[in-house]
Amino acid sequence: MAEAARGLAPVLAERAREAEELRELPEATLKDLHAAGLFAGVHERGGLLAGFPALTAFTRELAKGCASTAWVTMFYSLHNWLITFLPEQGHAEVRGGRPYALVPAVLAPTGTAEPTAGGYRVTGRWSFATGIMHADWVMVVALVTDPLEPRLFAVPASRAVVHDVWHTSGMRATGSNDVELRDVVVPPHLTISMLDFAGPAPRYPLIPVMSLAAAAVAVGAAEGLLEAFEDRLSARVLAYSGVKQADMSAARVRLAQAAVRLDAAVALFEESVRRLRDEMDLRQRSWHRLTAAHVVKETREIVNDVCAASGATAQFAGSPFQRVQRDLNTLCGHVIFDLDTASDVHARARLGLDLPPTAMA
Repeated sequence: MAEAARGLAPVLAERAREAEELRELPEATLKDLHAAGLFAGVHERGGLLAGFPALTAFTRELAKGCASTAWVTMFYSLHNWLITFLPEQGHAEVRGGRPYALVPAVLAPTGTAEPTAGGYRVTGRWSFATGIMHADWVMVVALVTDPLEPRLFAVPASRAVVHDVWHTSGMRATGSNDVELRDVVVPPHLTISMLDFAGPAPRYPLIPVMSLAAAAVAVGAAEGLLEAFEDRLSARVLAYSGVKQADMSAARVRLAQAAVRLDAAVALFEESVRRLRDEMDLRQRSWHRLTAAHVVKETREIVNDVCAASGATAQFAGSPFQRVQRDLNTLCGHVIFDLDTASDVHARARLGLDLPPTAMA
């Protein structure tokens, strides 16, 4: 899969500006991703962790061409694993006889669910539904009030109202618009409790998996930009002085520092991926989220430093430098990458302190 993604990256880079203008993936890109089999990456029940390094590898390769495309593809693939936690009937219904489905998932519990005849009546509005513009189904988390329980619900995309709100500076092509459900009845076989993934006892590492998969986009985008910066130094002649930038010690220092910082971030990222297990306690799970947040912060700072050393032409609309910079600064705003919160959660776990009920770990 990584080889297929590597072959697609230059094509995605050529389409990146078009994708930004569309604010969703171009049809040609969707066809290429289907043909490459990347949406079906790793989704068999209980089989994610064996294939997770492959998912992060192909995500990094796609991100070298277009971070938005990598983000959507990664989540579509990952969510095909998430639907395997549904009862078998629900899993089969979402798949619809196909090897995979295109399913956004929003885990923030910003809706409500009322038990009713035939299941649950779900109402609410959810933000950041990445991939909703091409979705077959959508998954959302809503709160059941009596007793209080967050549950994940799968609903055909045709039942959801899409609100066009994704007007952003970066990650534009993800089409991460809001979705709304209005009194949609969801049968029991299309819902699971989110409590199965929480608590101090050993659990399946849902949050670590999500955070590391998303961090792979930042890693790949930074890797691609560093390669571009190296090529740029060799070719760029500075205005006024006429000096080749590669002949300036300050530029070489920037390159070397960016390279060693990125190598360190990649090493931590790959070690975190390697340490994932089927069942992990709170201290272990929170460490993985923290490493993902730290790696994303590092990649953003590396990209900003590289762009600062690349001159004004790097900020032209057609330049990948300014696009990657905008993408990384936007991606860093994802709640899962809040470094202060991730640090506090991990420290609490190490010290045996209670966590707030909203903690993600």
